[in-house]
Amino acid sequence: MPLSGRWFVETMDGARVEMGPGDLSFGGDQNTRPDAHGRRGHRSGTVGSEPAVLMLVQMERGRPE
Repeated sequence: MPLSGRWFVETMDGARVEMGPGDLSFGGDQNTRPDAHGRRGHRSGTVGSEPAVLMLVQMERGRPE
């Protein structure tokens, strides 16, 4: 979650979203399609000249019951 500034997340298949303070994102790379080189996942960076200050929360993957 951005606390200040703006940032983007772009999946390897080209989908991109930009977020600002208070926007929430779940970064599980769910349903991403590989690019032409077979890469999956995402890349991210700052939008504009103001640094993006982010709060990250990592969660343990759920265990099957």
